[in-house]
Amino acid sequence: MPTWLLLILLAYSSLCSTCPVFIDCKTPEQGLEDLNRRFPAWRENYEVEEFDCSEMSALVNQYFKCAGMKSKMEIGNSKEFGHAWVVVDSKYIEATRLYISDPTNYNQYINMGEASYVGIPEVDWWNSKYIHDQMDVTIWVSKLKSIGGIL
Repeated sequence: MPTWLLLILLAYSSLCSTCPVFIDCKTPEQGLEDLNRRFPAWRENYEVEEFDCSEMSALVNQYFKCAGMKSKMEIGNSKEFGHAWVVVDSKYIEATRLYISDPTNYNQYINMGEASYVGIPEVDWWNSKYIHDQMDVTIWVSKLKSIGGIL
């Protein structure tokens, strides 16, 4: 199964009703509290090109979509580097630290808009060793296969 196909499928909120992980949060604050509980060593497992802002943001974005909240992953570039973050109900989530951030923190980036995940092969959070240690990602893949989402 191509990873780009899984990325596209995970990006669509219509698949959220099939999320195998029970998520009961009504606000971004509750969601962040739950994520910090589920992934206690989240910050310490940041690793460039392995589990960095793009993977973290993609997973956080999918989490909030599964909770039925309006969520999008945004990407931008500054003079030095690129960055990804999540916007949930107009609140900016710094996915690398799992907290609500001041929107002005992102003014340094030329905002390229919402990430479609298409053509972004590095957002493969399900390949992260840390995530594998915390949850069985095969549940996500098998659930998508069961609804015909993966060929």
